[in-house]
Amino acid sequence: MFRHALKFFGAALTAFLTACTTTGPLFEGVTPAAAGKCVVYIYYVSEITFLDSGPPPLYIDNERVARLDTDRYVRRELTCDPHRFQIAEFKNFYLSFLVYSSANLTLREGSPAFLKITGKRVGGEYSGLGRPVWSFKYPDDATALSELKKMRAIK
Repeated sequence: MFRHALKFFGAALTAFLTACTTTGPLFEGVTPAAAGKCVVYIYYVSEITFLDSGPPPLYIDNERVARLDTDRYVRRELTCDPHRFQIAEFKNFYLSFLVYSSANLTLREGSPAFLKITGKRVGGEYSGLGRPVWSFKYPDDATALSELKKMRAIK
């Protein structure tokens, strides 16, 4: 019982701190990348309706980029090469990374790329909770642009 109360308190605190994070303006359209660079938009859409603290941090090529919040996006300019995107977490006890989901994407100059991260709960039919699962999706441009219009940037 105490463990459930502690989880609820942690989730409530995370939600409060998430609400206090600095966010940028609403998405206004694709901004061209600098010369010799490619642009990728990564955004998070959650199917979790209760106690969603968002996915673990986002890594691009093993470098921590951001912690995504529900209905927020990150815009990054990268080299026009293949890149590896991961939702991962560093576990001090194990001294290792726990990779929850990963995606490989080759960026092309002049063509923006979109990655959608979804979150949902699996299992927990009796309790209604279950464990969170995150996955990457490759949306088409029209779908990504319509979903991004409702989102704010993470600074």
